[in-house]
Amino acid sequence: MKVQGSGIPAGHTVWVAGRQIPVDPQGNFAAEEILPAGAHSVEVAVLDDAGNGSLYLRDLEFKRTDLFYVGIADLTVSKNSASASAKLQEGENDPHPYNSSLDGRLAFI
Repeated sequence: MKVQGSGIPAGHTVWVAGRQIPVDPQGNFAAEEILPAGAHSVEVAVLDDAGNGSLYLRDLEFKRTDLFYVGIADLTVSKNSASASAKLQEGENDPHPYNSSLDGRLAFI
C-alpha cells in the first residue's frame, strides 16, 4: 500500500497505520507499507501538537497476487601457485587441489 500527500501545515505530523511519517519542508509526505492479503482499515491522521486534526479511514482489500523471490550468489575466484615441496605436502587425498581457482554458492527462496 502506498500513501502520499501534500499541503501539510507546518508543525503538523502525519501518521499512517500507527506509524509517524516524515514530512518535508514543503509539506509533502510519502509512505509505503506491506500488508498481508485480506481486508484492512488503514488510518491516515494529520495532527497538530495538541493532537487535533484530520483523520482519514480507508477500507482496502488485497488479493494474494504478489510473489517475492530473494536470491544471493557468493563467488570466489583465485589463482594459486606453489613450489614443488608445497605440492608434496598437499597429500594425495586432499579434496581441493592446490591450484583450485573457483569456489562459490547460490541460495534462493
